[in-house]
Amino acid sequence: MVACAGVKSMNWPNLTESNYREECLKYVEATPPDSRDEHGRGIVICAGGQRLLTNAYVNITVLRDLGCDLPIEVWYRNRWEMDDKARALFSHLGDITFVRGDDQPMEWRTLNGWELKPYAILNCRFSEVLLLDADNTVSVNPEFLFDDPHYQEHGALFWPDYWRTEASRGIWAMTGVEYRDEPEFESGQAVIDKSRCWPALCATKFMNDYSDLTYIHIHGDKDTFRFGWHMTDTPFNIIPHGIHSLESTMCQHDWDGRIVLFHRNMQKWEHEKGRNHPIHGFKHEGLCFEALEELRERWDGKISIDGGFPEEESRLVGKWFNYRRIDFDEREIEFAANNQIGEGAGGCEEVWYIEKVNGSLELVVGGRSQTTMRMKEGEGGVWHGRWLIHEKMPIELIPLS
Repeated sequence: MVACAGVKSMNWPNLTESNYREECLKYVEATPPDSRDEHGRGIVICAGGQRLLTNAYVNITVLRDLGCDLPIEVWYRNRWEMDDKARALFSHLGDITFVRGDDQPMEWRTLNGWELKPYAILNCRFSEVLLLDADNTVSVNPEFLFDDPHYQEHGALFWPDYWRTEASRGIWAMTGVEYRDEPEFESGQAVIDKSRCWPALCATKFMNDYSDLTYIHIHGDKDTFRFGWHMTDTPFNIIPHGIHSLESTMCQHDWDGRIVLFHRNMQKWEHEKGRNHPIHGFKHEGLCFEALEELRERWDGKISIDGGFPEEESRLVGKWFNYRRIDFDEREIEFAANNQIGEGAGGCEEVWYIEKVNGSLELVVGGRSQTTMRMKEGEGGVWHGRWLIHEKMPIELIPLS
């Protein structure tokens, strides 16, 4: 999950282990708090694509059934993770807004699944945020967490993971954080007051922007929150009770030791019937199965490309191109209907669409989980651009008659 999903226009520094802390704190200093009119409390769930949307539907159904009326923002990464049909599935579940991550004003370098979480918190419309993973089901109405005095004390409440980061790990020296024997964070949930924690959130986002380096030293996004808070000397509280384990599920507690979260991280809900089995001790599991059955009756689990420029795209449908990765290789590919790459498709070239960027049209091609390339049209209908991932080589699409 460390390949770039796209690169915005910011002049990102060349980051190494030796300049990591310095460049991170420069970024924090240069990123002022959001001037938008943010207000109130709300829930942020990152869920794009069939699998995570299935889990989000179950999660939100349980939230509403337990009386949680908080507004919810469901964040997804890019155009092929959501469509109108999928959004309509949630219309009966109260105040829910869908937000596309790669269409926001804040700059980002990498925007994959884990990396999306701090970015969504920073850019959401709420001033106080309950972050929930899509596969993390509550057992009680979670609104009380905002009023917990341990959250109120510092405006940041986190939950522990199973492990502790060894003193020998390079992340300590890279971030300049003095070693401490403490639990790692489990980021399936967090409660954060953005106004009090803005510098820490910016540091966390920076660490995820450079996930290709950061994740070598820690596991995914979860501990970027801990090191982001430490690097900016931002205080927080962490639930003092360790994880209670069920089959494929991490159960988290409130401050008083009551289990309030069932994180089905190793066995997410599946849209396909027969793929889910009961887990002993999983609270509200019957309601979850009912929600799944309701979802299957209303949705086939398929997602189309969201939006685009139909007139511009129509002239490319059925066209063949010689796809040249300059100084690497070349092959012929077909731009098929429904924004699919037909013959010649690969894991990094499965879908395509036209998008307007800074007033001009760009052709975007990607795999199902990431944007691979962006191109602009030149003379003779030749498209020129560059890979945004891996080798980042220049490319061109030469039309074939």
